[in-house]
Amino acid sequence: MPMFTNDVLIDGQPIDVGGTVAVSAVSGTVTVDGSGVTQPVSGSVSVSAVSGTVTVDGSGVTQPVSGSVSVSAVSGTVTVDGSGVTQPVSGTFWQTTQPVSGTLAVTEAGASSSTVNQLVLTASTNATVWVANPARLGAILVIPTATVGNPTYVKLGATASATSWTYKAVSNNTTIEIPKAWLGQVDIFAVTAQTINRTEY
Repeated sequence: MPMFTNDVLIDGQPIDVGGTVAVSAVSGTVTVDGSGVTQPVSGSVSVSAVSGTVTVDGSGVTQPVSGSVSVSAVSGTVTVDGSGVTQPVSGTFWQTTQPVSGTLAVTEAGASSSTVNQLVLTASTNATVWVANPARLGAILVIPTATVGNPTYVKLGATASATSWTYKAVSNNTTIEIPKAWLGQVDIFAVTAQTINRTEY
C-alpha cells in the first residue's frame, strides 16, 4: 500500500481531499501532487536553525538579496558582494585631529621657585653651567668679566670654545637669558678666570 498518493485511502479506496492537510513526524520528501519532486512555494518562507547555504531556487548557489540584512554573532569578514574583500562605505567620518574654531586661550607655565648660585670658571677652560633638565622653564646667566679682547663664550650644548658657541659676551656684566624652549645642557668658556652668577627656574 503506498504511503502517500494523490488521494487519501480509506478501506483501500482513494478518496479526494481538499483544503489544508497537516503532515507531521515525517522524514524525506512529502509528495503532494504525485510527481515525486520538490514543489515550488510562494510568499514568505521562514528558515531557522540551519547551517551552510539555503537554496531557494534550485540552483544550489547563494542568492542575491535586497533591502536591509541583519547580521549578528559572526566573526571574520562578512562579504556583501561576493568579492571577498573589504567594501567601501559612505557617510560621515571623523579624522583623528579635529579642527577647532573660536577663541583659544593658551596659558604659559610659570615657576614659583628658582635655584640661584655661582660658578667659578678657570681661564680658557670649558665648564658646564647647567646639565639637561626637562623640567626647566627658564635660565639666566650673568657674566661679570668680558671684553672684546677677552670674551666669554656660552653654548647651548656641550663643550663651548672660541670656535663653537651660541653667545659671545664682550662687555662686563653681560646678562644672557637662555631660551625657554632649550632644555639641554649649557656650557661656558671664558678667556678670563671669573665667577659667574646663574639662575635656573
